[in-house]
Amino acid sequence: MKKVNWIIWMIILLIVPGWYLKGYLNKKTETIASFVNSEAGKSNFNGTILVARGTKILYQKGFGYADKEKGIKNTIDTVFPIASETKSFTAISILQLEQEGKLSVTESLSDFIPGFSEGDKITLHHLLTHSSGIKEMLNVVDNSKKATTQAVIDALKKQKLDFQPGSKYHYSNSNYFILGYIIEKVTGMPYHEYVREHILKPAGMTHTSFLTEPTETIAAGYKNMGKPSEYIDNSLNFALGDIVSTVGDMYKYNLAIQENKLLLKKQTDKMQTGYIPLSQDTSTKYAYGWYVTEKPNLLQKKMVEHPGSLPGYTAQFLRFPEDNLSIIIMENNESNLNLNQFSKQIAQVSYGSF
Repeated sequence: MKKVNWIIWMIILLIVPGWYLKGYLNKKTETIASFVNSEAGKSNFNGTILVARGTKILYQKGFGYADKEKGIKNTIDTVFPIASETKSFTAISILQLEQEGKLSVTESLSDFIPGFSEGDKITLHHLLTHSSGIKEMLNVVDNSKKATTQAVIDALKKQKLDFQPGSKYHYSNSNYFILGYIIEKVTGMPYHEYVREHILKPAGMTHTSFLTEPTETIAAGYKNMGKPSEYIDNSLNFALGDIVSTVGDMYKYNLAIQENKLLLKKQTDKMQTGYIPLSQDTSTKYAYGWYVTEKPNLLQKKMVEHPGSLPGYTAQFLRFPEDNLSIIIMENNESNLNLNQFSKQIAQVSYGSF
């Protein structure tokens, strides 16, 4: 009889915690869904949102239209340009090559591309952290015209630096365009092929490709649900904004980063370390392809994030490495909704601090 009672108690101890945890997670999921659905409805959000913690997806849903004219709705499988979130893929590629001993972030730009103004003073670290002083390429070349990678590099070579390398942060797409060019020189592979083989495949990102090499239908871009007036030729996106993906694939990307499938832990930590403060009055620093905000902050958690923006599209990827919480937002509409603020509000709800 005692043995039977002992077995019963063991069963209870095994079942009840799981039942309780399941109920807790379901309640948490319902809370997130209630908040996101409400806020998305108020702002007429048009895109897709995914919230996950570890290997559990807490929330995912599509809103509005992938193609308004054709009546095609956004779903969790809709493909969107991730724009500048591409920069983290470029940063990982550089760190992979450093890991293999093929380059070092302390090497100078002149070691790879001769002819740049003060190129011997600019390191790959400066390029990765937007502290090189190289002018913004979109102010140098015609954004509406197709350009070869070499033509853009040649145009940038002629420009004088805006400031001394390493002296401050100033976001410039030129930095990551140049890094993409260096990846091609070092590997002998096209940038897109390298990323596909060394990041997309290991991470299991089967619905991710490039604007210049689309393999799936991409959501139409809008501005306030009308056609955007601006245009940037896809050839200029290269290693700074050419990737298209789904929220599900970006979730896989987050897991691959956190599980050190793409980089050794030492390199992953190096990538997620803030180096250059955005300004004197902020605790946010630019790392390698990410913005990093250390504690203390609103959520008292280390935040790693990056936005993305192209004509007709906006995106936000917010990650909390300590808890492996990720909030991924893709929108095929330029609207008044602040995705940076929205993602942090979702995070507050997810952590139960709202």
